[in-house]
Amino acid sequence: MDLLRQVLATQPNITSLNLEFAELADLEPLLSLLARLPRLKELHLAGNRLSKLPKSLAALQVLEYLDLSNNLFPASLALLPSLQSLPALTELNITVKDEDEELQIMSALPNLHKLNDLLGKESQNASQAVDSLDLESTNPRLKQDDLEQVAMLYDEIRALWRQEMPEHDSVLGADFDAHVKEVMTELYEGVKACASPYLEHALMMQAKFDLFEICFQKAIEYAARSSEATESVLGKMKQAHAQIIVELVGIVSTAVPKLMVKLKAAEADLEKGARETGEVLEAAEQLEKENSALKAELEQIKKDRDELSVEVEELREENQRCLDALVKHSKATASTALSKVQEPELQRSPPQAKLTAANLQGRALSLKQLKDVIEEIYASKTKFDQRCIEGHQPRETMEQHMYTFLNQKYGLKVPST
Repeated sequence: MDLLRQVLATQPNITSLNLEFAELADLEPLLSLLARLPRLKELHLAGNRLSKLPKSLAALQVLEYLDLSNNLFPASLALLPSLQSLPALTELNITVKDEDEELQIMSALPNLHKLNDLLGKESQNASQAVDSLDLESTNPRLKQDDLEQVAMLYDEIRALWRQEMPEHDSVLGADFDAHVKEVMTELYEGVKACASPYLEHALMMQAKFDLFEICFQKAIEYAARSSEATESVLGKMKQAHAQIIVELVGIVSTAVPKLMVKLKAAEADLEKGARETGEVLEAAEQLEKENSALKAELEQIKKDRDELSVEVEELREENQRCLDALVKHSKATASTALSKVQEPELQRSPPQAKLTAANLQGRALSLKQLKDVIEEIYASKTKFDQRCIEGHQPRETMEQHMYTFLNQKYGLKVPST
């Protein structure tokens, strides 16, 4: 109470208040003082002697985190009406009996994000799927049952003492409270400092052992009243058991850092493998795309080749028709020229005379002259086709162009055949 008044006087805007192991038995008298902390978001009440909560905690409007673990609540579910009155509560630590009780609390408080450092309902399944070790199934956290077992055993020892020394009972009670407070304080400090859940579990186990130590110690003291030999034997047993626990925690403390280093290395290797796998898959996908593009290009090349083959065949057939027509026309012209020209004049004609219209009409063409005419017709056809393409005009066939060329070049009137 005094501590809280001092906080109100010096730090009225505090956001986190630690009242752990403050021997609080009732929160009701403190509620009005806590309500005067308008920015209080975290309240730590672990390790006290609380057996109930006020009916309503609505005065703590902005409280988000509440730690009620390791108190003397007879049943955690009985606290739900009070907890439901906290409008901003998202994280809760409370001692529970089993997993079913945790599930009931999470169901009753749908706004919780975390319960006892476990993810809330929306994220719990995903978290458990990622965790490769089922730590929940072996979680040695201190539960209400643990404290009750220690208290019940200690009460039996106190009953033995009361039979012989009733006046010593108050001292036994004070010793028990002091011992529990000391163990819980050491546990809290140890857990707060450790960086591994495995080491935290080891500290929890040691705390369980330490809680029962006072029962062992008081039993030894009681036995010493009747036999010093018995006290000596039991003392050695107690020391041996304590040494085993200390060594066990030491082994865990030594092994965990090394394991964590190996775990980080394994995680790094796994991340590297995943990254390399992604790069390989990306490269494979790129190769697949390139392969598909090459296939499409090959198909287009085959299609173009087939079209060109058809066009070449058509041109070959057209050229053949044109050549046949030209040969036929040359023979007809040569026959006509021979019937009109006298033999002496033919003999006087120079063998390499230039090809003219008169030559074509008056004499037979030599093989070279015929080749020159054909090449000239092909060249003229090529130029004419290019002009048709540029002017978007229809092209002539080779035969049509040959008739046009002979008419324009030599004035020959070629009848259609």
